[in-house]
Amino acid sequence: MFCKNAGIPLIGEETGGGYYTQTGGYPILYTLPHSAIKILVSLVKINRFVEDTSPERGRGIVPDQAVHLTVADLIAGKDSQLDYVLKQIKNQ
Repeated sequence: MFCKNAGIPLIGEETGGGYYTQTGGYPILYTLPHSAIKILVSLVKINRFVEDTSPERGRGIVPDQAVHLTVADLIAGKDSQLDYVLKQIKNQ
C-alpha cells in the first residue's frame, strides 16, 4: 500500500498529530521541575478546514505498514523501523 498523495509507502507508527487539527502556535519552552528536562509546548490549536473526509477524525497519519519501535529496541540501540526499510530495499 502506498500513501495516496506522496506515492511512497509510509512505514512506522501513527503520528501524534492529526489531519484535521494540530497544535503548533505560540510555543513555550517549559522546564520540568524535578528532572530539569526541557519540553516545547504549543498553546494554540489549529483547525484545518479541508474537503477530504477520507482520513479518520481523531487519528494521526496512519502508516501503510506499521512497524513498532519497542522499549527493548531503544535499550538495545536498535532501530527496528530503519532495519525494516533497509530489508525491504535489499529484497527488491
